[in-house]
Amino acid sequence: MSDEVSTSGLARRAAEGDTSALAACYDLYAQSLFRLALAILRSEADAEDVVVDVLLALAGRRGRPIRDLQAFLTTSVRRRAISLLRKRKRERALENLPAGGTGSRSVLLFDNRAGPEQAALAQDLEKAMAELSVEQREVVVLKVYEEMTFAEIARLLRVPANTAGSRYRLAMAKLRKILGGL
Repeated sequence: MSDEVSTSGLARRAAEGDTSALAACYDLYAQSLFRLALAILRSEADAEDVVVDVLLALAGRRGRPIRDLQAFLTTSVRRRAISLLRKRKRERALENLPAGGTGSRSVLLFDNRAGPEQAALAQDLEKAMAELSVEQREVVVLKVYEEMTFAEIARLLRVPANTAGSRYRLAMAKLRKILGGL
């Protein structure tokens, strides 16, 4: 694989400010990064902001080379999303507003364009996903949408593989219970 095609070469070029490399990073990773940020934040606008911020930060990055660009970007999005979530919680506590809800409209993680029956199912799934903890949602998104193994998820989240698997199993059990006979 040549340097121009490799992700380490892409990361290096993006860090040097090469706009075509940044565009290629966006094309390759934005959709999966957005899904992860959305699962954590449950706000489309915040998720988009986090993804753009991480990709722009890549442009000015100096220092150690990036070996695994996807892992680097995914970890960066996760950290920034959790940081934003914590900041929002602190702001709500300071403003003494009631907890619950971010004020943002719900955005479906699921494709609801097929028809009314599928759209209803997608809405039910979205509501059920909202009932999961942040840790459970992110594992479900990484496992189901990104097709990562528990070992890959564990490495990315910096938890034992058994913890990643446990979060997934608990999330799936909770989803089954919430969704009932669907």
